[in-house]
Amino acid sequence: MSSVSQIARQKVNQSLTELTNPLVGEQLFAVANLLEGEKSLRRHLSDSGAPVAQRQAVAAELLGNQISVETHEVVKTVLAQRWSNEADLIAGIEQAGALVIFAAAQAQGVIDVVEEEIFYFARLVDGEPQLQMALSDSASSASAKAELVTDLLSGRANAATVSVLVQFTSHRRGRRVGSALDELSTLAAGRRGSIVATVTSAIELSQDQKTRIGNALAKIYSREILVDVAIDPQVIGGISVNVAGEVIDGTISSRLEQARRQLLA
Repeated sequence: MSSVSQIARQKVNQSLTELTNPLVGEQLFAVANLLEGEKSLRRHLSDSGAPVAQRQAVAAELLGNQISVETHEVVKTVLAQRWSNEADLIAGIEQAGALVIFAAAQAQGVIDVVEEEIFYFARLVDGEPQLQMALSDSASSASAKAELVTDLLSGRANAATVSVLVQFTSHRRGRRVGSALDELSTLAAGRRGSIVATVTSAIELSQDQKTRIGNALAKIYSREILVDVAIDPQVIGGISVNVAGEVIDGTISSRLEQARRQLLA
């Protein structure tokens, strides 16, 4: 995402601080999905050359009483910003929806549960090739993917968890399933002022090992660290840690690759 769109997203997110109604989040998802399917509309609404008031009026007329006053205000704020492209505009609306739902979960005291469930689902997808293929299949409709995720989680996960996972897995817009789920994990952690550290290891880590890694990283970043472990036998040994895009790679496979390159140099 460009710096222009990042600034726009920050301004939108700052406007959400008082919103804790999950219905607003659901409606923002619906708006993002509507724009995803309407090329001419999203092109017009993302056109920074058109007057802001004009774009806001078009959206207000189109959406009418289908969304709440609060959701209308968020959409107006989104359209008041400058976005680099149509995709960033849609992503900004979708992220705003997720943040409102996470805010509602935090107000209800269940944000920790929602975070854990997102982590669990991400690992489930990572460990089940058939599920990953089903959610990645471009021939499968968004509604079919949404139904699959809903069926898997019905009665097993918090409503907030189901809502965000259904949205981010059924409307990926070019993102890999894993990337979409990582984005959700980061948003949920950010709601609590935490950072997600993705630790890649050849084998499952014990709770004690995860705790020690989390404590060590917390000293470095001066923030609470949520450790998410991904298993990859190809790393051979050691671990790789990704914290907000910063990679600390201590895997044997990485060192072997370095040695190979030095020999070929």
